[in-house]
Amino acid sequence: MANAAQVVFFGARRADGYSHVSQFISELGEHGSRDGFAVSWGAFAPVGALVLAFALLVLPAFRGQRLAQVGLLVIGVSVAIGYVGSAAFRCDPGCPEMGGSTTQEWHFIVSYVDYVGAAIGLGLCWYGLRASERWSRLARVALVGAVLVAASGPVISSFDGTKGLTQRAIEVVIFGWPTLVAIAILRRG
Repeated sequence: MANAAQVVFFGARRADGYSHVSQFISELGEHGSRDGFAVSWGAFAPVGALVLAFALLVLPAFRGQRLAQVGLLVIGVSVAIGYVGSAAFRCDPGCPEMGGSTTQEWHFIVSYVDYVGAAIGLGLCWYGLRASERWSRLARVALVGAVLVAASGPVISSFDGTKGLTQRAIEVVIFGWPTLVAIAILRRG
C-alpha cells in the first residue's frame, strides 16, 4: 500500500494547484487530469483489491465471532467496491456530487457504498467483538470508527474548504482499524 500512497502523492505533485486539504482524493483520478488513469489503476484499484484480500485472509483470526467476520467482509467488499469502482468510474473534473456524467454518478454511488459499508462493517465488528476479552479493545475502536465514518461520510462535502482533509481523516479510520487488527494478530502469534 506504500506504493499506492506514493502514486497518489506523485499524482498530487503533478496536478497543478491540487490541495490535499480542500480536494477529494478522487480528483487525482478525474477525467482530464494528467495522471488520472495511472492514479486510478495504479493506486485506487490495488488498494481496494488489497483491503478485500486482507479481510479474507484474517477471517480465521475471528473464529467463533461470526458477526465480526461478517463485519470484516462488509468492510473488505465495500472498500473494494469504492476503490476499484472509483478507478473504473472516474469522476468528472471537481468530482461534483450532483449532476455530471453517468460515470460521475456511478463514481458517487461506489464512493457512497465505500463509506456506508465501512461504517456498517465497523459497527458489526464492534457488536460481534464487544463481549470478547481478547478483542474488547479493538471492539471499542471499531465502535468509535463506525460512529465517525457514519457521522462524517455523508456530509463530507459540507466541509467545503476542508473536504479533502475530512475525507483523509475518514480514510485513516477505515484503514486504521484493519491495521490495528493486523498488529493484534501479529502480537498474538
